Amino acid sequence: MFSSVFKTKTLQLLFLCLFLLTVTAVTTGHENGAAPKPFVGILNITQYRVQLKCEVRGAAPKPRVEWRDSDGNILHAEEPQVSHRDGRYDITLLTTVTRTNTNLFHCVATQEEIGHVTEEEIHVPDQLFESCDGVGVIVSVLASGFSVTVFASLLLFSACIKCC
Repeated sequence: MFSSVFKTKTLQLLFLCLFLLTVTAVTTGHENGAAPKPFVGILNITQYRVQLKCEVRGAAPKPRVEWRDSDGNILHAEEPQVSHRDGRYDITLLTTVTRTNTNLFHCVATQEEIGHVTEEEIHVPDQLFESCDGVGVIVSVLASGFSVTVFASLLLFSACIKCC
């Protein structure tokens, strides 16, 4: 009996390790040079505006990174911050948004040379566009999952309530 339980636990641990290695390889962007999904988050909140941050790490070739609204329109953004090492690019792109019908924004990374496009979206709660002047919230979240997005939204909403 003990031997059977031990084998089962060992196999479970082995599969967990293999899964984590696979996830790490995909999310770090080291597979075929294709850009991984961007990391998106809320960097700062001022009265009626929210500053969004998008990070693309380890991409090769260099991707074009853009912020888009829910209709696919390209948003005005600051000059991207680009670092280059060992043939790979890390790019950070900031934009400041105001309330829209959906408050849904997308960071899109396009590598035309290899025909690769990846994106991540973030929903900004309505409450963050209200009077929370001076709140500096530095949150870097990977908004690739409903529960993470909801958690981040609740966290930011509670920060907004505390400041108002």
